Amino acid sequence: MSKNKGLSFEMRQFIKENYKNNNTARSYKRQGNDFVRYIKENGYTANQVRQEPQKYIQMYTDCLLKSGKTADTIHSYISFVCVFFGVKMSKINKPKRKASEITRGRGSGNRQGKAQEKKSENARLVEFQKRVGIRRAELESLKRNNFVQDENGYWCVEVVKGKGGKYQLQRVADKDVDFIKEYFDGSNEYVFERREMNNKIDLHAMRAAHAKEMYEHYLDICKSEKGRQRLKDELLDRFYKYNKKYHMAENKTAALSKFMQELEGDYKLRNDTKKMALMDGKPVEFDKAAVMAVSVFHLSHWRCDVTVRNYLLA
Repeated sequence: MSKNKGLSFEMRQFIKENYKNNNTARSYKRQGNDFVRYIKENGYTANQVRQEPQKYIQMYTDCLLKSGKTADTIHSYISFVCVFFGVKMSKINKPKRKASEITRGRGSGNRQGKAQEKKSENARLVEFQKRVGIRRAELESLKRNNFVQDENGYWCVEVVKGKGGKYQLQRVADKDVDFIKEYFDGSNEYVFERREMNNKIDLHAMRAAHAKEMYEHYLDICKSEKGRQRLKDELLDRFYKYNKKYHMAENKTAALSKFMQELEGDYKLRNDTKKMALMDGKPVEFDKAAVMAVSVFHLSHWRCDVTVRNYLLA
């Protein structure tokens, strides 16, 4: 980082060089601007922050907590700042996120979106999203040649640059392949026109619903030891080929071991999250192998906790 330039400039350059997705870039710019504003308002200098970034990110986190921000909001506020300064999120003392605090996609406030969802002109988008479940920005950038087979021969919607610039292959259930295939003709044209994306439909809710559907599908597969082992083998194939953390890890054996642990046993809810799930009549234990299959093949998160908290309990 150049010490002759302000933090705002450095952050903008960093985002420009590393994040091509417009929604991600806008979100990170907002996070960066909020942090820089905090630094300036409290009389700290850019050089002080550069020398001890963890110290100032921690102070910022403490300030957000005192202001009444939830754990999930605090996480979103500091995520880019940590990446920019190379500070691991685990080094920051912050409240643990709980499913009971997550409100995105819940409730019935989006009346306009619900009405638009039922209109015939939005049927193409709605029916596609129900069967695929990708993010709005990913739908907008999808082209008619982004339908490919993965390393195990499953048909997938190819997201070239997803959230955070990630490349992902979004598996399509066998029962939906013929339907989804009709959207792709191999050309370089966009799948959805701009007018089709100009709406307030809750596409995230459909993404969560699809995740739940696919969890039940993988849970059924896991009922037999043969099916469970096949699923684990497919997850490992994807892990070896596309998991960036594994390819960048100095100790690949440890990285592999950590991933393998995520495929064994049950993911169990605890404390407030468990109480809320019980009140809502939802499960409090989830099969890890089935959860990870949803996370890897359909959400591109590679984490059981995020998948359960943001999708299976939504």
